[in-house]
Amino acid sequence: MSTLNDYWAACDAEMVALTRTRPRTAAEVIAILHTHDPMGPTGTAGDGFFSPANAGHTLYGPLLPAGWDFDWITADYHWQITHPDTGDTLTYCEGDVYANNPQPTP
Repeated sequence: MSTLNDYWAACDAEMVALTRTRPRTAAEVIAILHTHDPMGPTGTAGDGFFSPANAGHTLYGPLLPAGWDFDWITADYHWQITHPDTGDTLTYCEGDVYANNPQPTP
């Protein structure tokens, strides 16, 4: 990212991709994060990173209409969802996204 404007443009593109694609698998979500997130595929402790949270967006916002359901949520920054058709899970903790590594309810 060369400027702050580029950073926010990438975040906007990420939200558009998540909303339009309506991903049903963890791999599809992670691919979108790797492609569009300003942190890229290596800037995370998890499998992917979700930077638009810095603008007040949630990753679950575009995923719930795509069929994902909460397994648990402790806060907007810590939750887990599963897609009932695929059985794939995403665990989210402060921007880091973990694919198919389900955690017990905290």
